[in-house]
Amino acid sequence: MGQSLIIGIFSLLILLILAAGFGFAHLRALQRSAMDFWEHLLKKTRWRMDMLPLLLEIVRSFKVVDEGVIAEMIILRQKCWPLHQPIAEKVNLELSLSQNLHIIWQAAQKNADVNRDVNFLALKKNITGLGHDIEELLELYNNKVRAYNKLVSMIFFIKKMPVLEFEA
Repeated sequence: MGQSLIIGIFSLLILLILAAGFGFAHLRALQRSAMDFWEHLLKKTRWRMDMLPLLLEIVRSFKVVDEGVIAEMIILRQKCWPLHQPIAEKVNLELSLSQNLHIIWQAAQKNADVNRDVNFLALKKNITGLGHDIEELLELYNNKVRAYNKLVSMIFFIKKMPVLEFEA
């Protein structure tokens, strides 16, 4: 009787240790997966940031929007870059930058000259495509982070990852 009790307790202890090990491995995998999405998001954001000076020069040369919008875009680009870690403040700046891009696209529709410019049209296509990619990657990142945070909420000593959601 005493020996079977010891074997039972020992078996239970081994099962708990294995479960904890698998649980922590799963948490690390979820965190790694979320950070992989974040890295892809950064890559797309960098590409878009690299295209902005060219776009702003074309917009300036065709006088599509007033200088205030261009100046604000330049300031936003400087403030939100570099974007290394998922920080809500910098991602909010990215959102403001996207909203200003929308203003430029709307103003450009009224300007026939800029709509015939091949460079502008190519940049618009690339930047718009990157914007859609960024939105999708941000949603995938948030889904992974939510899954991670749901598991982490049961463990007190592990820091939660930030979910980056914003009102459009």
